[in-house]
Amino acid sequence: MDENEQISKADEERRESERRFMTDALSKAENKQITFYEDMGDEEVETRYEAVVINEATEYAK
Repeated sequence: MDENEQISKADEERRESERRFMTDALSKAENKQITFYEDMGDEEVETRYEAVVINEATEYAK
C-alpha cells in the first residue's frame, strides 16, 4: 500500500469515526434509535448534529 492509499484509508476511517460519534450523540439527544440515522447522508447527519450542539449551547447560556 503506497502513502496515498494509506492517507486515503486514514481519512475514510476518520470520517467513519466522526459520523459514528455524531450519530451516537444525536441518538441520545433526540431519543431515537441509532438505526434512524443509518440511511441519512453525511451532510444531513452533520447538519442535525450542529443544530443540536447550537441548541444545547444556547440553552446552557440562558
